[in-house]
Amino acid sequence: MQRYELTFITRGELSQAQLDEQRQIIAKEIKQNKGSIVDEYDWGLRTLAYPIKRHKKGFYTTLLLEGEQDIIKNIEEKMRLNETILRFLSVAVPSTQEKAVIIKDKEKSNVPTQE
Repeated sequence: MQRYELTFITRGELSQAQLDEQRQIIAKEIKQNKGSIVDEYDWGLRTLAYPIKRHKKGFYTTLLLEGEQDIIKNIEEKMRLNETILRFLSVAVPSTQEKAVIIKDKEKSNVPTQE
């Protein structure tokens, strides 16, 4: 089994219920492809670096999932058809990774700060 990190951006005007519904749809698709979600991280509503399909804000979510090699191909195909998902990116990660890799603050980024 291979592990993948999948980050996707949904439209910013979605309600919390609609956002949860989209996450459930993706989780259902992962389970249908005999995969499992190892970790999930919700970034929340963020301003996009540039407009995507005329949207200036979006909800970011990162999933660490496990499955066979064709799981990402099938999930990405479904995400392309979903109008509420603006962008997505999937990356293969080592099978020893237990958490979604997210830099939560400047202290963990190893970037020196000026004081």
